[in-house]
Amino acid sequence: MRVLLSELVTNISPPLNEFRDVEIKGLTADSRNVQPGFLFAALDGSCFRGRNFIPDALRQGAVAILLSDQIEDINLSDSITLITDQNPRKSLAIMAARFYQNQPQFIAAVTGTNGKSSVADFTRQIWINSNYKAASIGTLGLIQTDQIRDLQHTTPDPIELHKTLAELSKQDTNRVIIEASSHGLDQYRLDGADIIAAAHLNITHDHLDYHLDISKYLDAKAGLFSRVLSKNGTAVLNADDSAYDYFQKICSKRALRIITYGSDEADLSLKSSKALGFSQELKLRCFGSEYEVCINLPGKFQIYNALASVALAISTGVSLEDAIYCLPKLEGVRGRLELIDHHPNGAPIIIDYAHSPAAINSTLLELRKLTKGRLILVFGCGGDRDKKKRSQMGSIAESIADIVFITDDNPRNENPAKIRKDILSGCPGAFEVGDRKEAIKRAISSLKSNDMLLVAGKGHETTQILDANTLPFDDALVIRSSMGELKK
Repeated sequence: MRVLLSELVTNISPPLNEFRDVEIKGLTADSRNVQPGFLFAALDGSCFRGRNFIPDALRQGAVAILLSDQIEDINLSDSITLITDQNPRKSLAIMAARFYQNQPQFIAAVTGTNGKSSVADFTRQIWINSNYKAASIGTLGLIQTDQIRDLQHTTPDPIELHKTLAELSKQDTNRVIIEASSHGLDQYRLDGADIIAAAHLNITHDHLDYHLDISKYLDAKAGLFSRVLSKNGTAVLNADDSAYDYFQKICSKRALRIITYGSDEADLSLKSSKALGFSQELKLRCFGSEYEVCINLPGKFQIYNALASVALAISTGVSLEDAIYCLPKLEGVRGRLELIDHHPNGAPIIIDYAHSPAAINSTLLELRKLTKGRLILVFGCGGDRDKKKRSQMGSIAESIADIVFITDDNPRNENPAKIRKDILSGCPGAFEVGDRKEAIKRAISSLKSNDMLLVAGKGHETTQILDANTLPFDDALVIRSSMGELKK
C-alpha cells in the first residue's frame, strides 16, 4: 500500500523540520525491516533505545522518522521528515490504522488474567455457528475457519494487527475478536482498532515483573474500557470479580452500555450447574428468561467463559436465543483442560495452560471434583518472569494435588535449578525432576486406576526456551508417545 505522510500524521504532533508530503510505502518499528519509502518508528524497548537504530533505518531508505524526542546528534537530510510525539506508541497505532484503512465490521476484545483464549475462541465459534465469517487473534494465533497462523505475541504489535485486520476485511470476515493482554494495552497496540464490544474476565496475580504492582496491572487492563473501546460500545463485566466495581465506574463514567455475567443478579446469571463427567448441565437466567443447556466443558470457570462469550456475541449482532443455542456446540480450546489420552488403567491425562496462581488453583480444584483417586500434577514456572508467584503456586499445588512433580517450563536466561528451588519453597513435598519429558514420564508411570494427571503450564505451546535456544517441545506429543509405548 502507499499513503501520503500527511494522511498518517493528521492530529498527531507536527514535524520538527520542514514537512515533505512524501508517499509512505510501509511502516515498521524494526530497522532491519525498513525498505525504501518506509516510515521508521524509533520506539524504545526495555533494553535498548530506538533512536540508536535511526542511522540503520536511514541507510535502508526510510523517508520519515517517528520518535519521542528530538535528536541533535544525527544529521538528517532535507528529504527526511522527523515527527516527535510524547506517546509515539499510540501515534504509531493510529498511523497503522490509517495506513491499512479497512477493518472488519464488528471487532470485539477480551482482557483478563485467565480465560482470554477460551473466551476468544468460544466467541468465534458462536459467530461461526450463527453463520458469520469470523476469526480470533490471540495466544493461539490467528484462527479462521480453515486455518491457523502463528503470531509472535498474544496481542500483535499495531502494525501487524492492523495489517491483519485489513486482510480479514478483504476476505469478507465481518467479525473478529482480539485478546487484549496487559502488555498490549500498556503499549497501545490496540489503539486505532474500532472495537465495539470488550469483556473483562478477572484480575489476579500475574505479570508483575512487567507492571511492578497490581495497581499498575489493573490500570493497564482498564485502558481497554477507558481508552480503546468505542464510545458507543458495550462493556461485558464479570460481576463476581474483585475488580468489578473498578471497571463498572470507568464504564459508567463513559456512559458505555454494560452487560454483566456471573451469579445472583447479573444480566447473564448462572443459577445452578451439575457436573456430568467432563460435561455440565446448566440452568441460566438471561435478561429475565430462563434456559437449561448442556456444555461439553468441565469447570465453573468454563461456564463463566461461555457466558462472557454469549455476552460478546449478543453485543455484535447475534440474538440471545441463537447464542444460547450454540453453547452445546462449543468445543474445548487447544491446550485448555485438554484431555490428551487415558492410561491403560483408565486414568485420564490432561494438559492445561495454567501458569498463574489463580489459574493453577481453579484448574486443580475443578479436577479435584472429578478425581476419585489421586490427583497428580506436573508443572514449573517460566524464567525471566514474575518470581513472586513461584512459591505461591507451589503452596497451591501442595494443598490440592496428592503428588507433585516440579520441572522446567521455559527457564530462558535463569538458572533452572533456582526456579525449581523457588517453587519448592512452597511445595517441599514435591518431586524435583528438571527434565520435563522425564517428569511427565515419571508421572504417567505413577498413575493408578481412578487417578488423574494434569500437566500444566505449556498447554498449546510447542517449544521449550532455554537460554537463547528455542527447542521443540510439546507436552501433548510427549504424553502420546509415552502412552504409545505403554500400550504396545
